Amino acid sequence: MGVRDTLHCWGLTLLILPGVLGDPWGVCKCNDQTYVCHNIEKDQISDEFKNRAECLGDKQNHCRLKIKEIRNQDSGNYYFRFEGDGTTDKWFGEGGVELNVTELMVTSSRTTEPIKEGDNVTLTCATKSSCNVSQSELTWLKDKTLFPGPHTRLEFIFISHQNSGTYSCALKNNITISSNEIIVDLQPKRSVQFLIALLVGIVLTMLAVALVANIYFKR
Repeated sequence: MGVRDTLHCWGLTLLILPGVLGDPWGVCKCNDQTYVCHNIEKDQISDEFKNRAECLGDKQNHCRLKIKEIRNQDSGNYYFRFEGDGTTDKWFGEGGVELNVTELMVTSSRTTEPIKEGDNVTLTCATKSSCNVSQSELTWLKDKTLFPGPHTRLEFIFISHQNSGTYSCALKNNITISSNEIIVDLQPKRSVQFLIALLVGIVLTMLAVALVANIYFKR
C-alpha cells in the first residue's frame, strides 16, 4: 500500500494488507522489531502474541494478520516481510498499518466537589485517543446492566438519590468492552418541611415532659 492505514480498535480485529506472489512471508511489528508470526513456520510467534496472532493467506495471495484479544501494548506499526530463497533476499511490504488501540473513558462534570442532591451532573463517554467512534456504537451501563440514554452524554438535571449507582459506557455490540466506572452515591435529602416537622415534634415532646414533671411535683 502506498499510504499507511491507521486503525483504531477494541477486542477482536483483523488487519489486512495486499500480498504479493511468493512464499514465505511473515509480519513484523517494526517499532520494536518484534517478529509477530510466520505463514509457514507457525511456531515462529513472539511470546507476547502467543495464542493471539495468526498469519493467514488465500489463493489470491492476500496476506492477513489476525490478532485476538487486543491489548494496549499491541499499538504500533505493522509490516509484512516477504522472504526469497537467499538469507538476504527479504523485503518489507510498502506502507504498512499503524494500529492504535484505544480505550473508552467516562468523565464527570463534577470532579472536585462531591455530588449532592439537586446538582446538575453530566457524564461523558469518550476515547483516550483521537479515535472518532460513532455515537451509535456506544451504550450506557448502570450497575453493569443496560441503561437507556443518549450515546455519549448522560445529563442529570437536579440529580436525586434515585440516580445513585455505578455508571460506565460500552460498545453496543459487545458490552464486555467497557470503560472505567463512575460511582454516584447520594443519600436522600431531607426536605425543609421534614426538618421543621422534626423540630416541632422535639419541642412538643419536651413541653409534654416538662408539663408532666410540673404536675407531679405539685402533688
